[in-house]
Amino acid sequence: MRSGILFSVMLLIVAGCQPSAAKIPKAPPVAGAQAESEDATGNVPAKAKGPGDAEAEIRVELSVIPDAALPNVAVNSVKNAKGNLSICEVAVTPPCPKELWASVRLSVQGDYASQPVVLRGTLRRDGQPIEAIHTIVSGRNPLEVGGAVWPLEFKFDALKGLAPIPATMLLDVMLTAEVMAPGTDAALLDPGKPLASEALAGNLMSNPLRINFAPGGGTQ
Repeated sequence: MRSGILFSVMLLIVAGCQPSAAKIPKAPPVAGAQAESEDATGNVPAKAKGPGDAEAEIRVELSVIPDAALPNVAVNSVKNAKGNLSICEVAVTPPCPKELWASVRLSVQGDYASQPVVLRGTLRRDGQPIEAIHTIVSGRNPLEVGGAVWPLEFKFDALKGLAPIPATMLLDVMLTAEVMAPGTDAALLDPGKPLASEALAGNLMSNPLRINFAPGGGTQ
């Protein structure tokens, strides 16, 4: 019995003298390596914009400009749940005005400071182009580069070139949105030139603008 106890004690002493398993050191980080989801400052870089972003974040609203001098022109604007103009209907009773001014307004919800968007297209009346529209979007405000101002709003006379005035007309705006590559200098862009080969193009369309004219009476 005694010898058995001594044998057990010796086993414990031998086991305690065994060297522990060496810990494998972690490999040092590679110099200059960053996680793909972070930039050098630790911030997540912004994802590059595409045509789908422009179509979702740039709104084109078309409406008649209210004028207190034209009490016979009633404008009814309908907005959707997001507060964006979806339908604009105008009723004109006699006498018909000589001019009826409308506006095309661009509303930019996204950040396109590093990826300018070139917009080109037309204002159409009953499917026929009547005004050309082209501009550059690079932020939420009108862009001024190289002495040129690229506006976010355009005004036009909806009755220009019409004789006689029809009973009704439908106006809309169709634009092509070219999203430039990140880092593009907006000052080097020209909406009057053909599409850039490296640009990704989407399409924008305004809300419909319906103008109805009641019969009778002349112009004022």
